[in-house]
Amino acid sequence: MILLIAGTASGGHYLPAFNMGYSLRYFHGRDTVLAVFGSGKYGDENSGWIINFSSLRDFSRFLKEKKDDIEVVISFGSRHVIWPSILAKRIIGTLWVHEQNVIPGKANKLLFHFADKILLTFEGGEPFIPPSFYRKLVVVGYPLMEIDKENTPLTDDVLQISKDKEVIVFTGGSKGSVEIGVIASNFLKHVIEKDMKDVFVIWQRGREDVWFQSEYGFVRGFIPKLYKVFEIADLVIARGGAGTIAELVSLGKNAILVPLRGLASDHQYFNALYSGYPIGRVDTLTFDTIYGALHDKKQLNETKIKIMDYDFVIDLIGGRE
Repeated sequence: MILLIAGTASGGHYLPAFNMGYSLRYFHGRDTVLAVFGSGKYGDENSGWIINFSSLRDFSRFLKEKKDDIEVVISFGSRHVIWPSILAKRIIGTLWVHEQNVIPGKANKLLFHFADKILLTFEGGEPFIPPSFYRKLVVVGYPLMEIDKENTPLTDDVLQISKDKEVIVFTGGSKGSVEIGVIASNFLKHVIEKDMKDVFVIWQRGREDVWFQSEYGFVRGFIPKLYKVFEIADLVIARGGAGTIAELVSLGKNAILVPLRGLASDHQYFNALYSGYPIGRVDTLTFDTIYGALHDKKQLNETKIKIMDYDFVIDLIGGRE
């Protein structure tokens, strides 16, 4: 069994664990369990392989019952998983920690002391990690969810936009972004005023109840499975979350990143810097610069983010069952 540990402090911590567990379980035939801590709700809790634990006592009991079956424990950071991860290390004897960002978060910095392996998403992050941990580092990449591309079309019918239109996507994540909202509203305003029939704007604003649609584009509060929207985009304006960057790189999309500044260690800025995509701000992303970037097909420079190769991870764990 591969045991993954994730907290629900944010989707940024939970979703990579869910993606990895889902892919290993349903596409690589590995017995995988996702242990979840925290009050947030993500994923399919009735799937049978996701277990929500309300106490360390319950988790300790689970670990002792499954001790002989667990091959490896992989923790995905956040304050919710610090003690569960340390407990797993104590009972199971092994702990791997996955770091999604270039600059490690506070929880992972603590867990690095207990980890047998530190799994990195980006190459070249050693300057942000103490040298004493270098022997533990392995670049495995960001875990995107694998899908059956032959039987699962990426785009839904609602996204079948005329092929003669160029699609620009603005997204600030599930909670939205004031900065990207200003950029998007200004661009959409110009598209409507100029009656530009060759451009279609998709603007994901956040969780608030927003619904607008016209021949120029549509605005939504929340768009599930955003990768389906990215797949049809000619240009994406987005934040600097590691998951977003990984999706864009895997799809080979043109993008401009507007990282959220002021977060812990300014990690979104460094994610964007290491991504290879250009970085923009609200004062630089005018209508003209965005429209110009739409026709620039060389937006991505050499990137340092890697996409997880699940076969490599399986070999790292110890091969196939």
